[in-house]
This record gives sequence, structure tokens and C-alpha cells, in this order.
Amino acid sequence: MEHYKLTRYLYNMIEVKQSLLVALINKNMDESLFWAFELFYSGFHFECIPYLNNIFEKIYQTSNENLTPFVEKMTTLWDEDIIETELALLLGSYVCTLCIRPYNLIPFVSECLKVKCDKLIIEPSPSNLIVQFQDKDVEPYKTILDNPTKVLSQACRFALHKNMNELFEFILLQQDEIVDILNIHWLYYAYKSPVWEKRMEEYGGVPNDEKKTIDFPNDDLYEKFTQKWYYEPDEQSSDIKNKLIGVAINQMNITEFCKLYNIKIKTKTRTKKKS
Repeated sequence: MEHYKLTRYLYNMIEVKQSLLVALINKNMDESLFWAFELFYSGFHFECIPYLNNIFEKIYQTSNENLTPFVEKMTTLWDEDIIETELALLLGSYVCTLCIRPYNLIPFVSECLKVKCDKLIIEPSPSNLIVQFQDKDVEPYKTILDNPTKVLSQACRFALHKNMNELFEFILLQQDEIVDILNIHWLYYAYKSPVWEKRMEEYGGVPNDEKKTIDFPNDDLYEKFTQKWYYEPDEQSSDIKNKLIGVAINQMNITEFCKLYNIKIKTKTRTKKKS
């Protein structure tokens, strides 16, 4: 569990990244932006562009060689010392551009899922379009500041994509462990993301690794923290909990994945023996 980290809205960070990938190949722009900004506003700034670059190289590059200069520009600008609002525009532009571009999952399936592919069933149409994200476009994805007990019900618009965990060989905690984290130990695992670390340290909070809690210097500081940031995930509706935790669903197999995403798997041809 040492690598388990909760984001600003208490999603599992690793599953947020996986859900971003799925949203991109589903060409769902709003959802893709939601997951990308969930990483960004949780303080994982320096994981955003490298992760998108990895996705670009594995599934977009072969169909979008003309996009390489754009990707290189995004990467260069991201490494510069610029303000958060400008970084958000870069991230939004990158995500939206990938959403409208064609992709080819054959390299990903061959390399990562270890399945030989024949070809795409239908060749995607080429595109030269690049999206320019604007300040107003960022607004729906900024962190909601409200009565903390109401934030999750407003903010958690999408559920984690769980049906490809086995396909991607994603090792997840047992369901009862995840429920236990969300209900009891969420502050401890939220502290592992920069945004929550900053919030807790403002009130003197420090992690207690033995008890998996956050210790505050006194009740007064703890009370002030809870009034501003205590989301009460254990008191949320079952719908919100299911979005955060995910529910047990049938796992997609490689045949279903390839059929859904336009890939023809190579089949072995048998030759008849001469009698």
C-alpha cells in the first residue's frame, strides 16, 4: 500500500492515469480533461506531460508524425518555470488535440499486451488539427471550493475505468482494503499527493505511519482543518463511493478489446496434411 495515493477528489492516482488512457482512446474529450486535470490539480504536475508523451509514442505517433513538433514544444514549455495557469492551458491543448487525432493501437497491443495483430479493420482518417485551449475552458476542471461535505458530490463526475485492470495487468488492492482506506484512512493516503500534503501541513498535520493516520498538534488546529477540508467520504452516497472505488465488473479480454478498438488479431492458419 505504500504506493497508494489519493488525488484531490480521493481517486486512486494510478487508476486515474489508466482512466485517462481509456477516455482518450474512447475519444471522450470532457472525461479525458477531467482525468488529466485530476492529476494536475492534485499536484502531480510533472507526471502529466511525460505520461501523455508515453501515450503519444505508443498509440498516436505512427498515425500523427506531423504532430511530433507540437509534442516536442509542449514538452519543452512544460519544463520551463511558468505559472500554473499557463501550464493548465498547455495540458488542455495537448489532451484535446490527442482526442481529435486518429490513433493506432497495434504497437500498444503488440508491445504491452503481447498479442500479434494483423491490421486495423478500418484505417483512421488523417488530421492536421491542433486545439488551442483557452482560459474559460479550464474553469470546469478547477478545484471546487465549497462546504467540504458537499465537494465530492459535485466534483466526482466520472467513475474509474476498472474493466481493463486484468488486461493491463494492473494489480489492485482487495475491495475491502480500498473501502477501508476511503472510510478510515483516507487522510493518510491523501497526504501522499502534493495538494493534500500542503493542506494538512498548513494546520500542522504530520503522517503517523504506524496508525496510518494524520496527527495534528492540537484539537483546535484539527477542527480548523476539518471545517475547510474534511470531505467525509464515508458519509457520501453509494453512487459517489462507487465512482471513487469502482464496483466489481466483468473484465474485458483481449479479443473484446481488439474488436472494440478496430484491431484484427493474427490467426494461425492450418494446412491440411496430405493423406
